[in-house]
Amino acid sequence: MEIAKEELMKATILESAKGLFQKYGLAKTTMEDIAKSIGKGKSTLYYYFATKEDIFEAVLLQEKASMIAQIQNAIDGEETAKGKLKAFASTIIEAIKKKTGLHKVSLIQTLMLRHVCASLAPLKRNTIILNSI
Repeated sequence: MEIAKEELMKATILESAKGLFQKYGLAKTTMEDIAKSIGKGKSTLYYYFATKEDIFEAVLLQEKASMIAQIQNAIDGEETAKGKLKAFASTIIEAIKKKTGLHKVSLIQTLMLRHVCASLAPLKRNTIILNSI
């Protein structure tokens, strides 16, 4: 039961922080801002995360996982290499358009794309690239 409560608090912190990072950016968002937005003190944040950058990294990891799942679903829905490549590219572009505020922070678009590409199953990625040539 305690684990679920801790996971819920982490999720609450990350969701709130994500919105603040999107609105104000990493540099202008403070730990105090995040704490106020969830109605807690900064000590609560420090219990779960050592720094604001750790929170930001956790937000990015969530976004990365979400994007990978979207891409995988899109690719799995296509049969041809050309269709898979098109689904891959269009899914990334749409995801970035929807999350523009967050991805403006510190050239995150480039980093996210690198993480997503690196995280795709190498066989599928290579098959898509080789079959499209």
